[in-house]
Amino acid sequence: MEISPSPPKGNRAPAWDLVPHTAGSLLDLGLIYDSSLMGNDYSPYYVRRGYEIPQGAPMRFGEKTRLVEMPVSWLLDDYPHFEHLRLPNAIMPGLKTPEEVFRNGTEDIAYMVRDFTDGVLVFTFHPQVIGRGHRMLGLERWLDELTGMDVAFERLESVAEQFLEGRHYGGYKPRRGRPR
Repeated sequence: MEISPSPPKGNRAPAWDLVPHTAGSLLDLGLIYDSSLMGNDYSPYYVRRGYEIPQGAPMRFGEKTRLVEMPVSWLLDDYPHFEHLRLPNAIMPGLKTPEEVFRNGTEDIAYMVRDFTDGVLVFTFHPQVIGRGHRMLGLERWLDELTGMDVAFERLESVAEQFLEGRHYGGYKPRRGRPR
């Protein structure tokens, strides 16, 4: 049974945890992007591998690869905001309203649209989290709100392909007077 007519082009690691060999493995599999790192807010960048972190000395960046990183953020992930979880040494309170969670997203998008050229903002939705009725209604209202802003919705693979072709995303250009 075939689920998709084409093989995957990207990866998102569970809990965004990578190991030193992840980038090489993804490249060996022919993937073009990863979406597990948090090295930027509004623009994709090339994943590096082979970092060196010597004790008592400055970190040395690794070599740049052709694997495009589509950056993520815990703030833009539905799980920590919506889910209540008891851990042995902590409680993740969650259970926020959709309006509260999506208001944060709206403000991040408003800032990006105002101060960045061609910014990219990646949201993470888990089906078992966002799929609750009241959250789906909140998501629908939020998407309706976003269609009134100067934004477009794209698949990560499309943005990664355009980045590989030389398109620049997320140039910082703060606007004077802070129009809203």
